[in-house]
Amino acid sequence: LAAVRVADGAVVETFNQLVNPDVPIHLGARAVHGISAADLVGQPSMAAVLPRFIRFTASLPLVAHNAVFEQSFLAAECLAFCLPDPFRKFYCTVELSRYCTPWLPRHNLDALIQHYGISVRGRHRALADVLATQQLYEIFRRAFLEGYPPPTGGVRQGYRLPPSPPPGARRHW
Repeated sequence: LAAVRVADGAVVETFNQLVNPDVPIHLGARAVHGISAADLVGQPSMAAVLPRFIRFTASLPLVAHNAVFEQSFLAAECLAFCLPDPFRKFYCTVELSRYCTPWLPRHNLDALIQHYGISVRGRHRALADVLATQQLYEIFRRAFLEGYPPPTGGVRQGYRLPPSPPPGARRHW
């Protein structure tokens, strides 16, 4: 479970904690995330981690890639541990991408990381994905604030117009 606090577009604090689910790890999940049962020995349970996560986020709006999934996951975990669900406001980078760049064939995190040239170390680990999502959010947030489409060359390379969309595609600006 991971999150970052951001001020003025910069990460100022991180939360990153492996969680022992107390059930065997599915082989597919292990292949994607690279986490084995041995990695989770001695790690706290979700019952111990979730209250810390809630305090860290302090009822702030959350940014997620595929926020519907993240919101339902957190709501279910809160319900399972009889905790109030403080996660009411989400910004979704999938929806922002669909709005800003409807001509892209895919809006999954891998496709957007590649499209915007975002550098990610440790993809499919919680903190790495959170940091990539934060960079995507900053791209879209700045694009809206500055009134033009987000860059294609990554966050640190400055802002320039992306290549024109394919014929017939519409920009939503």
